[in-house]
Amino acid sequence: MPQARRRARDAVPREASIMFRLSGEERDRLRTAAGLQGQALGRFVAEAALDRADGIRRRFARLAVPPRELLAVQIELREVARQVRAVGVNVNQVAAVANSEGVPPANATAVLAFCGRVLGSASAALDRVDRLAAALGDEASE
Repeated sequence: MPQARRRARDAVPREASIMFRLSGEERDRLRTAAGLQGQALGRFVAEAALDRADGIRRRFARLAVPPRELLAVQIELREVARQVRAVGVNVNQVAAVANSEGVPPANATAVLAFCGRVLGSASAALDRVDRLAAALGDEASE
């Protein structure tokens, strides 16, 4: 394997450090790649990571929808999914009582009201997903 050349000093020295663990095989792969580039391992890893970070930042900068908004919708959908599961449990309980006693339980009205609220939340979340999908679709067609 070619010996890594000493790099010229940067105008601004690198003073911060990041520590992470690799398997021996991963370290060897990076050393080999760095050697093929004629770079020290640290410089190779730093430049590769910075290139990746810059690419991710450019990709997100082009998005019509901010990443935080996508995350907020994802969280909202998870909550709506949880509520929909709760509706299923409640409806099953109401049906079980109605089937065994011949009349709906006293809390049937409250359960139906809860179902209505969850349906409204789900509808609002899906509308938001539709708006985001349209924005991303417009972006993809550009």
